[in-house]
Amino acid sequence: LVVAALCAGVAYGLDNKLTPTEPIEGNAYEQVKPSLPTHWLDALRLFKQSSMIHDYFGKSFQDLVFNVKNDELNQYVKKVPNLDYDWYLRTV
Repeated sequence: LVVAALCAGVAYGLDNKLTPTEPIEGNAYEQVKPSLPTHWLDALRLFKQSSMIHDYFGKSFQDLVFNVKNDELNQYVKKVPNLDYDWYLRTV
């Protein structure tokens, strides 16, 4: 799936005649502001709204992956992490 996404990204760039940015010398983390979402829900929303994903993988695939990952997120947030037990149950 990762290779397919990489190939789709390359095809998108070629199809749209995108010009790559200039190479970065040194530590890119210090020179470029982060552009990827840092929260799972934000990433899901961007994936669901992506015309590139829709065009290169199709609506059925986009809906399926969104629904699976959204369900995983819902299951994840229902679990109480051990850190919460450590932090809060010891203060009760």
